[in-house]
Amino acid sequence: MPGVAGVYNAFQGTEKDSLPAERAVAAELDELIGGGLDEARRENRAALARMVSHVARHRPKIRQWMDIGAGMPVPEGEKISNLSALVREIQPDRLWLNVDIAARPLVHGRALLDGDGVTTLKGDLRQLEQLLAEAERHLNLRKPVVVILGAVLHFLNDDEAARVIAVFRSRLAAGSVVIVTHATGDSFPPGVVEKVTSHYERRTRVQPYLRSGEQLAALLADCKPFKWHEPGSGPQELPLKKVPLTFEMLPDESSALADPSAPHARAAIAVLRGS
Repeated sequence: MPGVAGVYNAFQGTEKDSLPAERAVAAELDELIGGGLDEARRENRAALARMVSHVARHRPKIRQWMDIGAGMPVPEGEKISNLSALVREIQPDRLWLNVDIAARPLVHGRALLDGDGVTTLKGDLRQLEQLLAEAERHLNLRKPVVVILGAVLHFLNDDEAARVIAVFRSRLAAGSVVIVTHATGDSFPPGVVEKVTSHYERRTRVQPYLRSGEQLAALLADCKPFKWHEPGSGPQELPLKKVPLTFEMLPDESSALADPSAPHARAAIAVLRGS
C-alpha cells in the first residue's frame, strides 16, 4: 500500500525515498489538478524552513523542538537541508525530536539524523497524550516547546484536529509555538478537491482534508498570533484570521513570482495561550 511519506517524497525526483506505487500515486494526483504539485512541495519546504529559522532566531529562549510527522530525511543535493540542521546553525544546543508513525521514516531518521541533540521517536498524532508522555522522556514540557506540524494536520478530521490543538494548549507550556503548513484546495476549480481527496483515499487508505484558510483559522482561533520580524521594519503579527499561503511566507522576490492559481498550502505560526 502506498504510504503518505513516500507519495510526498515522490516529488523529489529520487527513487530511493519512494516506491514505484507511491510515485504512481503522485503522478496521478498531479494529473488530476493539472500539474504543479512538485513546485508546491518545494514551496512548502521552503516556507517551513523560513518559518522554523525565523522562530529559532526570534524566540532564542525556546531550545526544544518537536517535528511531528517529520517524514523521510531530506536527501543529499536538496537546496534546503533537514529542519533540525537548520535550527542547529542558530541554536547549537537545541534539543530536537523527529516523530513519525511510519516504519521507513523511523528507520532512515534513526540511521541518518539521530545524535547531536536529535532523537527519532515513534508516535501518532491521533494519540497525542501518549505521544507527549513519551516525548517527556526527552523534553521538559513544563517549558515552552516549538511544535512543527508540516503537511500533517490535513490528515486529521475536524474533531481530531481540534482535539490536537486543545491537547497542546492543556499539556504544553504557555508561550509554546506551533508551526503549521496545511494542504488546501482554495485555488482548485470546482469539483477538483473532491476528486483529489477521494483518489488519495482510495490509493493510500488515508483520507486528506483540504481545509480552506478560514477553516484552518478556526482551528487556531484560541491561539495568539506570532510576531514576524521583516528586515527594515518593526515586528508585525502574522494574521490567524486570514492564514497566508505558503508562497506569501517566502521573501518578496520569491513570492512575487508565484501564481496564486497554482496549487499551494496554507502556513501559520501560532503561540499557545495555555489552558
